[in-house]
Amino acid sequence: MLNPRRLEILRAVLAAGSINQAARNLSYSPATISQHMTALARETGLVLFEKQGRGIVATDDARHLADQAQALLADFGRLERVVADLRAGHGQHLAVACFASAAEQWMPAVVRAVRELQPNLTVEISLNEPVDGRGRRLPDLDVRTEPAGGTEVHLEGTSGTS
Repeated sequence: MLNPRRLEILRAVLAAGSINQAARNLSYSPATISQHMTALARETGLVLFEKQGRGIVATDDARHLADQAQALLADFGRLERVVADLRAGHGQHLAVACFASAAEQWMPAVVRAVRELQPNLTVEISLNEPVDGRGRRLPDLDVRTEPAGGTEVHLEGTSGTS
């Protein structure tokens, strides 16, 4: 498994242009940065840097990996905030499944209104189309349309119809 901290350090090295400057920016020693980059190269099986004169230059693989890591690192940042909220007793989650037009037309206003009341609330919206579609977790609220002809729909985990 890739170490997210090493991906952050890779991004710092690329942004700084050198291991020495990245070490200064991160308050690490250059040896520590080099060790992290060596370990990341070993974990990925990629050549991340090549020697050039007295320094090194990032490979295309290193730049591509750093670009792809950006979204992952943002997700980790959000996850760390969730953990901090949970520790502080503020972690709340609402999972809503709905059809596409409701997600587009109604849910933005609903989420804004709910978050005014509960600013630390995390809202996950997933589409329930087709009928057996599911998000990452079972929804707390499942908004559906009735099928033509009034045919009953039984949803897993519910006792009635919708």
